[in-house]
Amino acid sequence: MATITDADAVLGRLPTQQRLAGSLVLDVDAAHSALIAISERFGLDPVSLAEQALEVAHFKMAEAIRELTVERGLHPRDFAMCAFGGAGPLHAAFVAEELEIERIIVPAGAGSFSAWGMLQGDLRHDLVSTYYRRFDAARDDIGAVLDELRRRVTERVREDGADLSRLRYEASASMRYVGQEYSLLVPIAGNVIDESLLETFHDAYQGRYGHAQRDAPVEFVALRVAGVVSFDRVGVSQTEPPSGMATPIGEANVVLDGTLRLTPVYARDTIGETVNGPGIVIEDSTTILVPAKWSIRSIDGSHLLMERSPV
Repeated sequence: MATITDADAVLGRLPTQQRLAGSLVLDVDAAHSALIAISERFGLDPVSLAEQALEVAHFKMAEAIRELTVERGLHPRDFAMCAFGGAGPLHAAFVAEELEIERIIVPAGAGSFSAWGMLQGDLRHDLVSTYYRRFDAARDDIGAVLDELRRRVTERVREDGADLSRLRYEASASMRYVGQEYSLLVPIAGNVIDESLLETFHDAYQGRYGHAQRDAPVEFVALRVAGVVSFDRVGVSQTEPPSGMATPIGEANVVLDGTLRLTPVYARDTIGETVNGPGIVIEDSTTILVPAKWSIRSIDGSHLLMERSPV
């Protein structure tokens, strides 16, 4: 079965100078064989199939981002993209072009960025209790339900051996207009159930759907309590960017825009001043593809910024 990695390999976007995870050599011949098995069914050559497969993949990635932005009234072009993972920076520029995004940040340690992010996270336990009540009839026992959830959350945190002095609680309620099937999660400040919570729900509904029914009856669906223990954060060490222009460590035959091009390959730790695409930047844990009309440079010492040139 062929994969997106096979398509990247066939198009030369994973240079032979690179060792995956520092030691693994990519089998480009096997990638060709995998694509040939499919391309023959469609009357295509492997290179054309690889290009079309990546076009579809980039479009689907862009669509997923549109669901999180455009459908909420946000336009992706107003933001910078953060590209991480082993292959994220390899595809980022093409996805960004689909979304009219002109700046891409490739963080330090991009290949292990998700793992680093997990280590920055808090210890968290969430508990939920079904609680069907009209808002105007819920104030008598809601405090007792939240207190019981806090007690249970505290036991979970204690079992983990965490420092209870760092424990904080976050209470929230799933609320909706009576008669609706979907609900919104609304934070409960200070265990207080009053008109301010109702207004918070209306405001959240307005922000999510563009309108609110402030005179309509509201009901609870569930109550939630999260127990959160914060840990000390680990920062990213800052380094001075290299001075001068980066010198390629080699070249690779790369298919870009349907054309085979001899493309310079750079080591990431040599990128300082602006390098114009096309080019490929490699390190042990990720690959960065800088197409034509894009550039890349170091920012804040440890991170890289890709920018799209005006057309």
